[in-house]
Amino acid sequence: MSVNAVTPSGLTIQSYSDIVNEILNGTAAFAGMYSIYGANININPNSPDGQMINIVALAKEDMLQLIQQVNASFDPDQAVGTVLDQRCAINGVARTAGTYTQTNVSVTATQAATLQGLDLYPSAPFTVADAAGNQYQLVTTYAFSGSGTSVLVFQAALLGAIQTVTNTITTIVTPQLGVASVNNPTAATTTGVNEQTDASLKIARRQAISKASRGFQESIFDGVAQVAGVTSVQVYENNTNGTVGGIPAYSIWVIVAGGAQLAVATAINNARSLGVGMKGSTTQAVVNPDGNSITIAFDYAIAQNLFISFGYTVVTGSDPGGAFLAARIAAELTYAPGQTAVASVISALVQAIAPNISITSMGVSNTAGSYLATKLPTDNQHQWVVSAANIVT
Repeated sequence: MSVNAVTPSGLTIQSYSDIVNEILNGTAAFAGMYSIYGANININPNSPDGQMINIVALAKEDMLQLIQQVNASFDPDQAVGTVLDQRCAINGVARTAGTYTQTNVSVTATQAATLQGLDLYPSAPFTVADAAGNQYQLVTTYAFSGSGTSVLVFQAALLGAIQTVTNTITTIVTPQLGVASVNNPTAATTTGVNEQTDASLKIARRQAISKASRGFQESIFDGVAQVAGVTSVQVYENNTNGTVGGIPAYSIWVIVAGGAQLAVATAINNARSLGVGMKGSTTQAVVNPDGNSITIAFDYAIAQNLFISFGYTVVTGSDPGGAFLAARIAAELTYAPGQTAVASVISALVQAIAPNISITSMGVSNTAGSYLATKLPTDNQHQWVVSAANIVT
């Protein structure tokens, strides 16, 4: 039976069933409904008493969950959104802001017309949309003196990496007298960048506070991650007197994707604990400040193809197309060595790319078949790589 208490693992709260049980059976301090009205009272969900119990229990559960979320938000590793920004600010770490996609759009007018831009905020700007439903707003107010076509700069309404496809921005969202048609015959002039995610911000904070440390797993991770060309790092530690997961006793195993061999080895040497063992098939001699040379061992990640299969239906608007979705998934989905591929995470990514569709199925595999909800790479050294050719709809 769960209770409301502060424990070493955090704030624990009652479950919904425990709350209902407490209402019915009471506590040492308060009598329950059974003892007040009798054991034969009708508490079916469609009865007045049953509905009242459910309302009270749900209200208490909601309040407890809110309190638990507030309590957890004081931990930067559990906080989310704006609260996470506030926690990271304590360590002098700020979220990397996103940018907007900008693209040229040809606007054809049949008579004199003035199109309002974002420069007249808060007035609503002239807005157009592409086949996937992404909206773009005119940046600077423009006046047509008569019929004609002008190429104007539009900005995506949403912040982030909004991709444009040529000849798809053809819908006028805010009808304007005298404007006949719109189109984007060229690619975007600037593709936006997504705002730093909560997960990435948490990693950045851990890296920032570990820079002054030495001999810790986080310090090695941070040092290697700063090496030019490194795209991902995993650091495993075995602090037992026996081999665990292929790692010898009292040893570390650093797996890195990208980066020059000497630079990676130097970063490991700068942060490792003295005398620690190292697992790895890549070895590199590093000279310490005292002139003595030490051999650093680590491994580079081994690329392993991830196959993805998903189905979808269009809820509203135009079909973005399987090829477009596959290209976006391949461009945005990345994995660290040893990281599990989770179908639900990919579903969320696809839904963010195309909000106008509904995902009907999603699976991952290491072959072109037998798709599952989750899939581990061959081992911790292997790293999933995603290409559009291995994504089918």
